[in-house]
Amino acid sequence: MLREGSWEAHAVCSHSWLKRLVLAMPLVMVSGAIALSLTDHAEVARGVFFLGLGMSPLVAAILLPINTPSRGRVFRYVKWITMTGAFTMLLGPDTLKWSWLLISCLWPVAWTEWTRASIRRKLPIKAWPRHLYL
Repeated sequence: MLREGSWEAHAVCSHSWLKRLVLAMPLVMVSGAIALSLTDHAEVARGVFFLGLGMSPLVAAILLPINTPSRGRVFRYVKWITMTGAFTMLLGPDTLKWSWLLISCLWPVAWTEWTRASIRRKLPIKAWPRHLYL
């Protein structure tokens, strides 16, 4: 079960080109949003910006030194606030109408969180691998 908990890290970090792509995507999306807003495409720029913002926890998980339970807890709170906030801002007043999309997109993340939380409860903190802090 511990080996299955870090499948995202193995999938992304095992290939250097994929890791660079994941690191670049939020930056490219925010830069694209700025370029689109300068060319009077404000509605598209808004969508691209919030998608880039929603992807930013992926980059943060790779780059930040999350190696204590308190840092992990803060990261998880910020991750959920960022992802749900980005979806909510992207959908605007139709958020409740499109809540099925929010639930279906965040379901895999919630399942992984649930699995990691159950493993964290069963292991002492000193035995946690890095992916349990996330």
